[in-house]
Amino acid sequence: MQCFLITGCSGFVGSALVDKLLNYGYKVIGIGRKEQGLLSTETFNHPNFSFHKADLTSDKLDDIQDEIHGVFHLASVQPDSHLSFSDYYSGNVLATLNILEFTKQRKIPFFVYTSTTTVLDKLHQGQIMDEHANCAPTNYYGISKYTAERLVDVELQNTSTKGIVLRLPSLYGKKSEGGLVYTYFKAALENTPIQIYGNGQKLRNILYIDDVVQLLFSIINQHAHLASFEVFMAGSNYSLKMIEIANIICQALNSKSDCLPIDKPTNPNTDIVIDVSKAKQLLDFAPKSIEENLNIYIKEMLHGA
Repeated sequence: MQCFLITGCSGFVGSALVDKLLNYGYKVIGIGRKEQGLLSTETFNHPNFSFHKADLTSDKLDDIQDEIHGVFHLASVQPDSHLSFSDYYSGNVLATLNILEFTKQRKIPFFVYTSTTTVLDKLHQGQIMDEHANCAPTNYYGISKYTAERLVDVELQNTSTKGIVLRLPSLYGKKSEGGLVYTYFKAALENTPIQIYGNGQKLRNILYIDDVVQLLFSIINQHAHLASFEVFMAGSNYSLKMIEIANIICQALNSKSDCLPIDKPTNPNTDIVIDVSKAKQLLDFAPKSIEENLNIYIKEMLHGA
């Protein structure tokens, strides 16, 4: 039975990936600072799942004796205006360096790091995000994530471990609160007006949690065919205007909310258009349409309400 190690296993993406791997009969070692977090009780007590409470910036993982066939490093310090660069450095750079050292010592076949489109330079209107776009992060979070990306490449040179970086856009799913989709959904459910910045015309690429997990899962079967270090852009097949996203949500809920375009800058104040052709070609990435995923999301949210 193959065994995979997941850091950040009790978080939004981590908990979903744990479920996927267990459902397919794999063994999972989860590392996290919260003992259960978003993991269900059934998952936490699953016979093929073992949890190790650890701080990756300082704790050793010597007690893990299983043969590990791949590492999914999903743990991350997320953007927060109250954090200093030292906070991001500790959680995103030092933690990555330590888990890379563990990976090298154990000669694990592949190492996956989930990064962010925030590492890219400020884009000009109409520019498409792809693997060749210039990286010049403009905030502490982006700097720390890009530094970790480079460490994956540098630290795994001259080893047998494949280094794989996935740059993710805005994510959404039932277990995640906050963000554009959740904000629109909550307002539409309450039939309150939805203010849409950028006059509603800015394009956004949003990715549903099921597609993220499927992409991560595909690496298990595809990593052997990859180069020693690969970067992939992830996202939906296309982008939609923010007002289009709001309208889809309102229509699915039969909401009486008014979608109100507001002449106020968005963050970022440019279109988000992502080229995912490399992930499609090398990882068999096949995301559903934004419309289909939004309708799935709304049904899940209502079922859990």
